[in-house]
Amino acid sequence: MSRKSFVALIASLGLVVGVGMIAAAWAARGQVMTAVSPRPTWGADGTGNHIHAATGPAFPARLAGWRLAGEWHDSVRVSGTWTSLCGDPVCEPRFPATMNGCGNQRFLLRWRTVGNTTVDFGDGTVAADIGTLADEQLAEPTNTGWAELHGCGWPLWRTHDAPNNLVDIAVTLQQWVPTA
Repeated sequence: MSRKSFVALIASLGLVVGVGMIAAAWAARGQVMTAVSPRPTWGADGTGNHIHAATGPAFPARLAGWRLAGEWHDSVRVSGTWTSLCGDPVCEPRFPATMNGCGNQRFLLRWRTVGNTTVDFGDGTVAADIGTLADEQLAEPTNTGWAELHGCGWPLWRTHDAPNNLVDIAVTLQQWVPTA
């Protein structure tokens, strides 16, 4: 084999090894990327109620098709029965869920318990004289959570194992209305 052919062979092998190493690195990178869970995000449509444990995403500055109507902080003290934010017309700020026009607004909220106590977290739909019923709830109690609720939905909490205990919950909310 001539010296020129030998150099060409070595160069070709180096290129094949280099390409193989790059491909292996990209494959390993893809495996690492798929092992990491995606960051939570707010939904695009706002037509359902979705509850989650954990801290949740930062509030959005914009949502396509929606205009921010308000943002506020609230608190609620819960015991062994499902309790929501203030639904009584005499308290302010009143949680503005309605029985009609569920798509006419949506709520984004994040919450945490004061003192790190775990509670049951659920959501319900405002209904006339039925009272406070949970449509769904998380499988496990938690001390922090977030939710996306349609305009007829409201968040619900209750103590988990000790019905006579009181737990304070701090809540931050955004109310969005459709753009014209």
